[in-house]
Amino acid sequence: MADSIRYPEYRWFILFLGWALFGLMGFNHTIIAARSEDLIVTLGITTQQYYLIYTGSLLAPIVLCLIGGMFGDRYGIRWVVGIGSVVGAVAFLLRLTADSFTPFFIYMILAGVGFGVVGPNLPKMVAEWFPPSQVPLATGLYLSASGLGMFLGLALGALWETWQGAVLTGGVFLAVVVIAWLIFVRDRQRGFTTDGRQITGVPFKEGFGRAIKSPNIWWAGFSYLIVAGMSTTWIGGIPALMLQTKEGFSSFEAAMVPALAVGGFIIGTIFWPILAQRVGVTKPFYMVLMVMAGIASLGVYLTAPSVIMWVLAPFPGFFVGGGPAFVMMLPIRLPEFGSRYAANAAGVLTSINHIGSFVMLPYMFEPIWRIGGPAWAMAFLLIVLVAGSLLYWPIPETGRRAMEKREKERQEAEAKAPSY
Repeated sequence: MADSIRYPEYRWFILFLGWALFGLMGFNHTIIAARSEDLIVTLGITTQQYYLIYTGSLLAPIVLCLIGGMFGDRYGIRWVVGIGSVVGAVAFLLRLTADSFTPFFIYMILAGVGFGVVGPNLPKMVAEWFPPSQVPLATGLYLSASGLGMFLGLALGALWETWQGAVLTGGVFLAVVVIAWLIFVRDRQRGFTTDGRQITGVPFKEGFGRAIKSPNIWWAGFSYLIVAGMSTTWIGGIPALMLQTKEGFSSFEAAMVPALAVGGFIIGTIFWPILAQRVGVTKPFYMVLMVMAGIASLGVYLTAPSVIMWVLAPFPGFFVGGGPAFVMMLPIRLPEFGSRYAANAAGVLTSINHIGSFVMLPYMFEPIWRIGGPAWAMAFLLIVLVAGSLLYWPIPETGRRAMEKREKERQEAEAKAPSY
């Protein structure tokens, strides 16, 4: 009964709106990947300029994730996420007016305001509204929205006659969800606490200082940088890679290869956190899954085009899907943060990961592909994912068993403390 009061059923509705917001941002971002040829021709741009456009919305969050996290911990999520989402939705729609590389790139950067504000505050939303036992499920669900949005963008983008029609449809749907967020979402009442600490009202210096001084956040951040860079490269770069290096691929088939990987990602973001919760550990899952994602991605390219390729296509995303879920639970589960500092910690994590998303595709993957060949570029993804796996090793275990042990120690310490 106490839990039903402390964590009301309303939490599922706010999670749904956060899920829809995150998913439609992913849809608006990714839909141009399915229209890459159309976009390159109509704007008169090169393949590398297209890659810069695709990663443009990941540039602003490098800084704005830090700001969004600080404001979320200080003022709550409703208006912080709402205002950032309004800017993002308007920028996505303004792409309709672009007729060359420069304005389209600028609008994509502005669209990144939405990603920069929403990303670090969704863990805060989970920390506010969900009991600890449901954190893995809630985290996996909201992250699945990003995968679903990207999947639909890739799978449906080619169905419109022009890229303008696809952009208009996605922008309108996003605007509707942003309005719903502003109307229906509310923050926790003032004074709400978890673990005896108030969840909002965190001074900027206190929250940000705690986040950047944590070695765990930096280890996790650079590991997540590699995972995010690989994911962006796979989704944004694979269609052009397949079309230009493999004979017999249509635009639709080239888009379906990463679309199937994103479909696997959707399942993985939910499956792996739930399985890890049952087993009780997270670190071994994360480290093995990142290596398996790299092996699967290399296998997809080497076997293309063939039936084996289509069988393997979902697995890079299925394996890598566990990565974001485990990393984004860290701000809630690491003892130095918890619910009070979740947005600041998530802000640093997402800021670092957007560096990888922005840099890896146009400045690492694409040059390796052009100079050394596509097989070497795919091998590069495997190598960096192995590195990302190793970077996670110094982070303490934050699985169910570790959390239960920590809670037991806290209760024992409280019981031994003298009362006056």
